[in-house]
Amino acid sequence: MKICILFLLLMTVQSHATLAKEQEEDDLEPKLAIAKEDTNKVLLLHQLAWKYLSSDLAKTNNYIQQGLRLSRKLGFRHGEIILLNRLGDYYSHQGDYVKSIEYTTQSLKIAEQTKDELGIADAYTMLGIIYKEGLKQSKIALHYHLKALEIYKKLKLNNGIAANYNLIARIYAATNQKLDTAHLYTDRAISIAKKLGNEDFLAWCLSTKGMVYDDTGELDSAIVYIQLASESYKKVNNKINVVVNAILVGNIYLKKGNMAMGIHSFQKQIPAIKELNAKGLLRDVYGGLSKGYRLQKQYDSAYIYYEQYENLKDSLLNSETSQKIASIQEVYEIEKKEIEIALLEKEKQINTIIFTVSFSALLLVLLLILRNSQQKRKTNRLLKAKNEEIATQNEELKQSKEEIAQQRDVVTEQNFKLQQINATKDKFFSIISHDLRSPIGSLRNLLDLIVHGHILPEEYGLFFPKLRSSVINIQDTLDNLLHWSYSQMDGIKSSPIHLTINTLIKDNMLLFTEVAKEKKISMESNLSTTFAIFADENQVRLILRNILSNAIKFTPFNGMITISAKHVEDDFLEVSIKDTGVGMTQSQLDTIFGINSVSTKGTNNEKGTGLGLKLCKEMIENNNGKIRVESELGKGSTFILLFPTKDLGNFLPQ
Repeated sequence: MKICILFLLLMTVQSHATLAKEQEEDDLEPKLAIAKEDTNKVLLLHQLAWKYLSSDLAKTNNYIQQGLRLSRKLGFRHGEIILLNRLGDYYSHQGDYVKSIEYTTQSLKIAEQTKDELGIADAYTMLGIIYKEGLKQSKIALHYHLKALEIYKKLKLNNGIAANYNLIARIYAATNQKLDTAHLYTDRAISIAKKLGNEDFLAWCLSTKGMVYDDTGELDSAIVYIQLASESYKKVNNKINVVVNAILVGNIYLKKGNMAMGIHSFQKQIPAIKELNAKGLLRDVYGGLSKGYRLQKQYDSAYIYYEQYENLKDSLLNSETSQKIASIQEVYEIEKKEIEIALLEKEKQINTIIFTVSFSALLLVLLLILRNSQQKRKTNRLLKAKNEEIATQNEELKQSKEEIAQQRDVVTEQNFKLQQINATKDKFFSIISHDLRSPIGSLRNLLDLIVHGHILPEEYGLFFPKLRSSVINIQDTLDNLLHWSYSQMDGIKSSPIHLTINTLIKDNMLLFTEVAKEKKISMESNLSTTFAIFADENQVRLILRNILSNAIKFTPFNGMITISAKHVEDDFLEVSIKDTGVGMTQSQLDTIFGINSVSTKGTNNEKGTGLGLKLCKEMIENNNGKIRVESELGKGSTFILLFPTKDLGNFLPQ
């Protein structure tokens, strides 16, 4: 969820604005109309851009562009710096994080050139927010916020100090590290906000405290602080953050098991979100409603909201994925150029040292020849000392050359990483162009025949099984593709809970009943008792769905699929899915879980992407489990899944 917290940056800039003290926002437009073309007008345009950031992005962009033109005309570098940061903020609100980083980085470079410490701190804070909220890279975000905090402390700017205390606390809590420090930082931020008397800023600090309590599992305290924050947001008419807080509270109620309160909190926000046109927030509301109704066992309502959630999620995911790939490529190119420049500078330094040493040695020899015999002994001592110095310098030159070689190795490693990224990208587009485009094309052709009357109504029933099979195949391919894309962006996170795996197996067998009937395949579950595991429910469902789909795909007509389970080792459950299919060769077994594994057609010419089993391996290992396969050509295959039965921390069985 993207939380609109960027308003705090304005506070750090206002300390240097001569017209910013205690102004009412409603007076800004009239003052702009009569303002002179000077630096005060630049700061006024910056305030107006900030005012409309959460309500009218078109106005925000207009004021930013006016301010940038006037700043450059006046040579007002500080104004240009803060407006470039707001331009980065503008693109961040639109979800275009590549452009957001581009303009914020421009701001940082100008601030560093002009030694504008306030501008540097502003840019660091903005970059931290983009990497945390937009690109989900908490480690990079923490680096920027710590640097910003150091500058704000040096400048004794309480607004900036409090803001970065909050941002750092959220990262610590979300990554489950330094939890005591996270609470300490939020308490300090709230104390500063109360002294400043800024209701909007205080609301954000209270909300952050609530989210830290949420991350640490103290749910009642989380609700209290977030609701206090909402009351403050309502006082200043901050509609978007009122909605954000209501979604947070709804999710907390679901965690507490109070589904009715959670659903009520989500439902109330839909009109306001549609008015704000905030697709990301609408996606989160639909997801929360689907989960709430599912936990209440109201499956019809849960399914309706799940479809709406998936449609919005897919739309937003495609945009975020392409932006993240572009961001990775841009960072790589910048680092590559910096390394090349450093290598050239190093070589120049070495050539200069060699020339200097050679010239010094030659000059020394000439002086020795001209010296008289009375100074010979002294000269010899000097020569010996100089030779030792030359030897030392030669050793330093040797070390410098070794450093250059190491830096070239770094470049080689970066090239290898880029090749891996390109290979992943090629796999991604290959699946889209072949495994999705082809079945969708076939499905469209079949529907065209029906629409244009080339297939008689009485013949429809003959084609429905094929239509259903195509739709299931396309859905499974899309599910695997989306989850795999998340895994490449470090986006998949497990939320393990205690589950009854009997229910999950039963649901998946029911899902494939009709597909199995088409091939006259019998499916049987031999679970004689109730078995519990500790894992992420959605990820376990995807694992079982992929394994069962594979078993049906490679089992011939009149075949058999058997599912059994038993406790093994300590604290683990072993689930076996055995089929009487075609089996595999040893070479297929060696590559079955790899990214470049080749998907073969099933016994009824079913197609696949080659992603399903790799995704299964990543997800089961993400849940502290294991997967292995036993198979013999012509005699079928058995997939063996190992799940923990309780919370084992980061333990993974050997």
